[in-house]
Amino acid sequence: MSESGTFAVPIEIVDFDGDGIAIDSVSATGGLIDATLVEGATRHCATGVLYDLTFDTGGAFEGLALGEDAVVVVTVFVDDGRGGLIAREVKITLTGENDTPTLDPVAIAAEETGGRVSVDLADYADDIDSDDDGTTLSYAITLAPAEGVASVSGTEVTATDRHGASAVNTVTVTVTGTNDAPSAKALSGAVDESRPAGAGQQRPDHRHCGLHGCGRARQPYVQRGHHRARLAL
Repeated sequence: MSESGTFAVPIEIVDFDGDGIAIDSVSATGGLIDATLVEGATRHCATGVLYDLTFDTGGAFEGLALGEDAVVVVTVFVDDGRGGLIAREVKITLTGENDTPTLDPVAIAAEETGGRVSVDLADYADDIDSDDDGTTLSYAITLAPAEGVASVSGTEVTATDRHGASAVNTVTVTVTGTNDAPSAKALSGAVDESRPAGAGQQRPDHRHCGLHGCGRARQPYVQRGHHRARLAL
């Protein structure tokens, strides 16, 4: 039988001397067991009494690995019709199936100027089967995040057990910004008073703020007249 579910196991009790025997109670070494009389039904003889033993695993055997067996001993107590009880055993063999592993969502934090951050996915994954756990699962990034975003929430990770069953969840990385200092680029220029104004000069395409306010940067030039020269900015 499978490791999970509810099963009906028929059991017939033969009353050879007509004392009116019946099942008094049942017990099991695991799961839940009950006995129900099947009225008016026998299998092999007129003096037999047929019951259905209903066995519910109750989730107690989910830890069985694929192909692993567990034997449940069901004890049936039969009233012999003379005031005594007779105990009989019924054995039920359950065979394990491969259960899907689990993977919890992961959230980690990072700083924009900090180093690489890492997380051990085994702390967030598990497998109820006895032959696997978070450390034996294999992991793969099945959906990569977008680049250049502050919150990396699109990382999808798949955890797979040794039999191929898998679970998928997301990893979210929240990046916290820090205040960065501004930067300035130094400007320089050369003036040759012996050359005509603007000759051989290049006008840079950037803004300039000086003593006369901000505006399009003006190329330094020399204004000549009589016996003096003036540098204009």
